[in-house]
Amino acid sequence: HCLCALITVSRLPRAHPVRQSLINFIRRRVCNSKKQSVFCCQSGDAPDVVEFPSSTDDGASKNSASWKPDGDKDECGKALVPTNIIGGENAKLGELPYNALLGFILSPTGGKANSTYYICGASVLNKWYVLTAAHCLFEEDGSLKKPSEISLGENEVGPDPDCAFQGCLEPVIKRKVDRIITHEGYNPRQLDSEHDIALIKVNQPIPLHGDEKSNVIPICLPWKGQDRDLRGRSLLVSGWGRTTNNPLISRQDFLNYQVSSKNLKKVKLDLTNPSECTNARHYNNFQPQLQLCVGSRDGNKDSCNGDSGGPLVTRLGPNEPWYQVGIVSYGITPCATDVPAVYTKVSQYLDWIEGNLK
Repeated sequence: HCLCALITVSRLPRAHPVRQSLINFIRRRVCNSKKQSVFCCQSGDAPDVVEFPSSTDDGASKNSASWKPDGDKDECGKALVPTNIIGGENAKLGELPYNALLGFILSPTGGKANSTYYICGASVLNKWYVLTAAHCLFEEDGSLKKPSEISLGENEVGPDPDCAFQGCLEPVIKRKVDRIITHEGYNPRQLDSEHDIALIKVNQPIPLHGDEKSNVIPICLPWKGQDRDLRGRSLLVSGWGRTTNNPLISRQDFLNYQVSSKNLKKVKLDLTNPSECTNARHYNNFQPQLQLCVGSRDGNKDSCNGDSGGPLVTRLGPNEPWYQVGIVSYGITPCATDVPAVYTKVSQYLDWIEGNLK
């Protein structure tokens, strides 16, 4: 039985939902931690089983606010179901389980008064923190704007749980804000300010898939330099941002669904030459050391309003975990033109992120 399990695990993609259960099956039968021998008998007295601690190399436990999930250990960046990417489509149920929505109490003209409207995205880092853009958390006058709730494990806004022909997900998880940490260098009165990054600590731990009934799996961050060379690598952005440049349609969708797009969308993008943003007449403050210039070769795909704060991710291969390399920061209106959008470069802020995971 163990030999079959070992062979099966070696052939399964990282994202396969059965892979982790097989790994756990084998780990429970390890009887010598040094030799890594496995006990497979079905009868008789078993040797003492060695349990492997679920902690990272830096000693932070999974329940700690400072835990940094490791993609090499299948702790992050994977889907609930095996998937393939097709640009500009709805995300499948459980395909991008690290996405989160930031809701704010608004009373838009023609809409519901004093109701939660979702206007920004975020990504789950661990059980206590989500990562987003700083500009999502400020009013126009520069005062701090606190989300009324954070929605996790969401796919289609409205139905709960989300269901499709293959079954239903677990119910959506809602959390309140415990504290907000925006980068000290961000200028909320400057629309194209650099350092557009923020962390939000939630008031209660977020249950994660595999441990509890949850659709949530954290995103991986490139702690080991997995984003070292993005040239020619496929990038993916996801969110609930608007999908049309028609202002009347986008406005009506926002009022009807209380979010710009009812369904989580994904689109495949390309890293463009920084000069395309440096020389763009629309951008006056693009900084290639701190920001990424991202668009599509055909010019008709882009992130847009409502996607702000959401994750730009990449992976090393089709069966590898997703790593977040960017945060949706700003672009021009209308969206999806031949001018790329600007993303905060996550790798430049890893020390800042780690220093604030407390």
